[in-house]
Amino acid sequence: MPHEITRLTAGDYEELMDFISLVFSMAHAPTDFRAFGPKMYEPTDASMAQQYVLRENGRIRAAVGVFPMVYRIGDISLRVAGVGNVAVHKYHGGKGYMVDLMNAAVADMANEGMDFSFLTGQRQRYQHFGYEPCGAACAVHFTPASVKHTAKRMGNSGYRLEEMAAQSAEVIDKAYAIHAAQFTHIERPRGKFVDALRTGMSVPYVIFDQNGEIAGYFTRNGATIGEILVADENAFADILHSVTANRPGESATVFLPPHEPRKLASAIRICENYVLENAGNYRFFNFARTVEAFLTLKASCRSLPDGEMVIGSDLFGNHTISIAGGSVAVETTDRAPDVTLRGMDIYQFLFGAAPMDGFFDGNNQSQLAHAWFPAPLYFPFPDHV
Repeated sequence: MPHEITRLTAGDYEELMDFISLVFSMAHAPTDFRAFGPKMYEPTDASMAQQYVLRENGRIRAAVGVFPMVYRIGDISLRVAGVGNVAVHKYHGGKGYMVDLMNAAVADMANEGMDFSFLTGQRQRYQHFGYEPCGAACAVHFTPASVKHTAKRMGNSGYRLEEMAAQSAEVIDKAYAIHAAQFTHIERPRGKFVDALRTGMSVPYVIFDQNGEIAGYFTRNGATIGEILVADENAFADILHSVTANRPGESATVFLPPHEPRKLASAIRICENYVLENAGNYRFFNFARTVEAFLTLKASCRSLPDGEMVIGSDLFGNHTISIAGGSVAVETTDRAPDVTLRGMDIYQFLFGAAPMDGFFDGNNQSQLAHAWFPAPLYFPFPDHV
């Protein structure tokens, strides 16, 4: 039957919302994408132009959303694209519609100069389009017993937690300033800040100290705390205890990135247990800029030894990586590699959560590689799509 790939306009908003909500509700739990992603889905031409759809006889049969963002690491700005709402009507599966849409979206991301792309989903499905699970997120688990046990060791904090949506613009401005001051963050427009924190049905809260000042904010979705940022890192343990103790008798899981080692150590000291997980599926379009940015992030957290090595990859070619005095440079080269990676192993070597030793050939620079990698690739939970 005839079909075509198109991008949408404001007039298609209701049709798209009905379609993707139906598909996801049939495959998973009931889902209303108007509430699931308020920052991503708006009845405007600009918002709907981010949607690739395949129509058959005029009706949407499949859809893929591509959402551009800016990922800031210090002075570095990376152009990134989140991929979401990948949906095919169950009566039209097996026709290659998702393949056609994903191929079109990936080609446009490459042509439009994206540095990398992020999505969540089944590894084998998205590996076909060049995505690989890697990066790291630490899931820190709190139980009622662990919270009760650590209460005696925590300070008399007096922190108060209130929903962000009910706050004044002045209070939200202060919470936003905490986000914008982070060395690394996804740029979120101030006007869409609260909606960004509501992604995935999360509820954002503001944390007030005993003097009524803004101490930070966090997002909660059931038992999951996807993001927690504070104005004073020295107060993080007390604040985290207040947040996890706020619902007596309930457990909580707090996700923290590895590039915040002091916060992570504070959380691990008072939790029940923790695990290191992959931080999503990634595809690099600009290998050099992406690796340079996240090695720069690691260099901001700890001292990395000076040196130089050449990494070879059949996906990305050969690159010289050098670090001098904390300054990172990544450039293409014709030099023979010190370390050779094949296929998707390059992602695990540079950004994997598992030991790298089994992934590469050559050991000319193995000590340097172990000191530099893995780099802390992470995608903040409120920016998932």
